[in-house]
Amino acid sequence: MVWPYLTPKVVTLPSGQDAEDSNTAEKILEVKTAHSEGQPYIVLTDQSIHLYDEPSNAAIASHKRSKTSIDKYGANVSFKRNHDDNLLVIQTDKDYLLIY
Repeated sequence: MVWPYLTPKVVTLPSGQDAEDSNTAEKILEVKTAHSEGQPYIVLTDQSIHLYDEPSNAAIASHKRSKTSIDKYGANVSFKRNHDDNLLVIQTDKDYLLIY
Protein backbone atom coordinates (compact mmCIF):
# COMPACT_ATOMS: atom_id res chain seq x y z
CA MET A 1 0.00 0.00 0.00
CA VAL A 2 1.20 3.51 -0.83
CA TRP A 3 0.67 6.31 1.64
CA PRO A 4 1.14 9.98 0.69
CA TYR A 5 3.35 11.91 3.07
CA LEU A 6 2.57 15.41 1.77
CA THR A 7 -0.66 17.15 0.98
CA PRO A 8 -1.12 18.67 -2.49
CA LYS A 9 0.02 22.27 -2.88
CA VAL A 10 -0.61 24.92 -5.51
CA VAL A 11 2.47 26.84 -6.57
CA THR A 12 1.98 30.01 -8.60
CA LEU A 13 4.58 31.49 -10.90
CA PRO A 14 6.07 34.79 -9.74
CA SER A 15 4.52 37.74 -11.54
CA GLY A 16 6.68 39.84 -13.84
CA GLN A 17 7.88 43.32 -12.96
CA ASP A 18 7.14 44.73 -16.41
CA ALA A 19 3.74 46.47 -16.52
CA GLU A 20 3.35 46.06 -20.28
CA ASP A 21 3.65 42.25 -19.93
CA SER A 22 1.30 41.93 -16.95
CA ASN A 23 -1.61 40.69 -19.09
CA THR A 24 0.46 38.05 -20.86
CA ALA A 25 -0.05 34.56 -19.45
CA GLU A 26 3.04 32.37 -19.47
CA LYS A 27 2.72 28.83 -20.76
CA ILE A 28 4.54 26.19 -18.69
CA LEU A 29 6.66 24.05 -21.00
CA GLU A 30 8.64 21.80 -18.63
CA VAL A 31 9.08 21.00 -14.96
CA LYS A 32 12.16 19.00 -13.92
CA THR A 33 13.45 17.89 -10.56
CA ALA A 34 17.13 17.92 -9.64
CA HIS A 35 19.57 15.07 -10.20
CA SER A 36 21.02 15.48 -6.73
CA GLU A 37 19.28 15.98 -3.42
CA GLY A 38 19.00 19.52 -2.10
CA GLN A 39 18.98 21.16 -5.53
CA PRO A 40 15.94 23.14 -6.74
CA TYR A 41 13.38 21.99 -9.25
CA ILE A 42 12.96 24.11 -12.35
CA VAL A 43 9.88 25.40 -14.16
CA LEU A 44 10.45 26.58 -17.73
CA THR A 45 7.90 28.80 -19.47
CA ASP A 46 8.01 30.27 -22.95
CA GLN A 47 9.36 33.55 -21.49
CA SER A 48 11.08 32.72 -18.19
CA ILE A 49 12.71 30.20 -15.89
CA HIS A 50 11.86 29.71 -12.20
CA LEU A 51 13.73 27.79 -9.49
CA TYR A 52 11.88 26.40 -6.47
CA ASP A 53 13.05 24.78 -3.24
CA GLU A 54 11.77 21.22 -3.38
CA PRO A 55 10.85 20.61 0.28
CA SER A 56 9.00 23.90 0.82
CA ASN A 57 7.99 24.81 -2.78
CA ALA A 58 9.27 28.34 -2.08
CA ALA A 59 10.45 30.38 -5.05
CA ILE A 60 14.24 30.77 -4.94
CA ALA A 61 14.96 32.63 -8.16
CA SER A 62 13.20 33.78 -11.29
CA HIS A 63 14.43 35.19 -14.59
CA LYS A 64 12.04 36.63 -17.17
CA ARG A 65 13.54 37.37 -20.57
CA SER A 66 12.94 40.76 -22.12
CA LYS A 67 10.79 41.28 -25.19
CA THR A 68 13.94 42.28 -27.09
CA SER A 69 15.64 39.00 -26.14
CA ILE A 70 12.62 36.94 -27.18
CA ASP A 71 12.32 38.80 -30.49
CA LYS A 72 16.04 38.37 -31.24
CA TYR A 73 16.69 34.80 -30.01
CA GLY A 74 13.20 33.26 -29.91
CA ALA A 75 10.95 31.89 -27.18
CA ASN A 76 12.07 29.14 -24.80
CA VAL A 77 11.33 25.62 -26.02
CA SER A 78 13.14 23.19 -23.70
CA PHE A 79 16.08 22.91 -21.34
CA LYS A 80 18.70 20.50 -20.05
CA ARG A 81 20.76 20.58 -16.90
CA ASN A 82 24.10 18.86 -16.34
CA HIS A 83 24.68 15.95 -13.96
CA ASP A 84 25.62 18.12 -10.95
CA ASP A 85 22.88 20.73 -11.55
CA ASN A 86 25.16 23.77 -11.86
CA LEU A 87 24.52 24.51 -15.54
CA LEU A 88 21.28 25.12 -17.46
CA VAL A 89 21.01 25.22 -21.24
CA ILE A 90 17.78 26.56 -22.74
CA GLN A 91 16.91 25.90 -26.39
CA THR A 92 14.87 28.56 -28.19
CA ASP A 93 12.53 28.24 -31.16
CA LYS A 94 15.09 30.09 -33.32
CA ASP A 95 17.69 27.38 -32.52
CA TYR A 96 19.77 29.40 -30.06
CA LEU A 97 21.16 27.96 -26.83
CA LEU A 98 21.01 30.22 -23.76
CA ILE A 99 23.47 29.05 -21.09
CA TYR A 100 22.98 29.90 -17.42
